[in-house]
Amino acid sequence: MHQESQSNFLKDETSNLKLNQEVILYESKRYIPYFMGGYYADFAPIPPYDPFDFILEFLCVLAMILNWIFFQAIYDELQDYVPLFYNSKGQVYITGDKLILYTLPTLGTFFFVILSILQLITNRFKYEMQITPENAKFVFHFTRKFVMACKFITMCLFIYITIGSLQVIRDNYAGYLMAYAVLAVIFYGLSYNVYTIHMATL
Repeated sequence: MHQESQSNFLKDETSNLKLNQEVILYESKRYIPYFMGGYYADFAPIPPYDPFDFILEFLCVLAMILNWIFFQAIYDELQDYVPLFYNSKGQVYITGDKLILYTLPTLGTFFFVILSILQLITNRFKYEMQITPENAKFVFHFTRKFVMACKFITMCLFIYITIGSLQVIRDNYAGYLMAYAVLAVIFYGLSYNVYTIHMATL
């Protein structure tokens, strides 16, 4: 919340909320401070999912499940000890137990959980703009779409990294092709660009 808008806030001394926080009144609406230093409005909960949200969430869950399925199918065909690191000439110089490969889909699942939590609390994010009853629904809902889009891109990225890494180990894939994973930055950037353009219209 910008400093100039904070000057219009008044502390609610009569609030009966059982919170160890001060409650701020602004234009007769209650705002509650939270740990990131901004304010979220208890008058404007996050809108329910629309059909596009359900489709995007389904694709995210599907991508995470497929990542594990593809991983396990290839993992079972690997030897107990596999190459883990290669030098600049593509020669193996470190091998290890293949159990360490579980790190890849596990990390993907970790990011899935973190982003899933974030998409549920977009009304508690710290926004540069002032949140009002008029724009709250759009801001919270569109921010959730942005988080979900990032989650889908992340799941697709981990599918590429996981399957690609295993295929490199099996000598079915050239190691340098894994560098294409950086192209995910383009998709993250496009998502953020669309998000900022829509936010600028408010």
